[in-house]
Amino acid sequence: MSSRSSKSRQQLQSTVLAISGLLLLVALYIGVQLFRSGLAAYQARSFLDDWQANGVIPSERAWNVAFEAARSSVSQYPLLDNGEYLDNLGRVYEWQYFQSPFGDSLAEPSRRSALEAYRAAIGSRPLWPHTYGQLAYIKVRLLEFDGEFAQAYRQAFELGPWRPLVLEQLSEIALIAWPSLTSEQRKQGLETFRRTYEMDRQAARRLHELAESAGLLPQFCLALPLRSTQPPKGFCSAFVPSP
Repeated sequence: MSSRSSKSRQQLQSTVLAISGLLLLVALYIGVQLFRSGLAAYQARSFLDDWQANGVIPSERAWNVAFEAARSSVSQYPLLDNGEYLDNLGRVYEWQYFQSPFGDSLAEPSRRSALEAYRAAIGSRPLWPHTYGQLAYIKVRLLEFDGEFAQAYRQAFELGPWRPLVLEQLSEIALIAWPSLTSEQRKQGLETFRRTYEMDRQAARRLHELAESAGLLPQFCLALPLRSTQPPKGFCSAFVPSP
C-alpha cells in the first residue's frame, strides 16, 4: 500500500513538474513575442512621428521599412488584437500615398488596407477616438461619405470632445469635405474649430489657412468667440467686431 502511495505521489509530482515546465515555456514564448512585437511597433511609430512632425513624404525604402515593422508588430503580437498596433499599420498604409488626390485609383488599394486596419483597431479599442478620426479621414480620401463615415465622424466627436489632435483632425475634415457634409456634421466641424481655437492657437492658424484656401472663412470665423478673446494678428481680421 505504501509502495502504491509513493508511486502515486511521484506520478503527481512528475505531472505537476511537466505542467509547470509547459507553463513556463508558454510564458517565455509570450514574453519574447511581446518584446519583439513592441520593438517593431516602436520602430513603426518612430517613422510615423517623424513623417508627421516634419511633413516628410516617405521614400519608398523608408515606407517599406516602416510597413514591415508595423506588419510584424501586428502579426507577432501573441494575445488578442492590439488596437494601437493596428492603428499604426493603418497610418503607415495611409502615408504611402499621402499626397495623392482624393479618389485616386492608384492609391485606392493602400487606402483600402488602411481602412481595414482601422476597422480592426476599432474592434479592439471601441472607445478610442483617434482611430475613429483616422477612419473618417480615410473615408474622405476614398470619397465615401456613407454611413460608416458618418458614424466614425460622430464617434470621434463624442469620444474625444477635448482631445486636441481629434479636434484638429475633425476640423480639417470639415474644411476639406464641407460640400459633402450634413448640416449636423457641419455644426460639429464648426464646434471642433472653436474648441481648437480656444486650446491651440497654432493649430487654429493652420486651420485658418485651410479655411481661407477653401473659401470658408466666413463660416468658420463667425463661429469663434472673437469679441471676448484676443485673436492673433491677421486671424479672422475681417470678422473681429469693432470695439
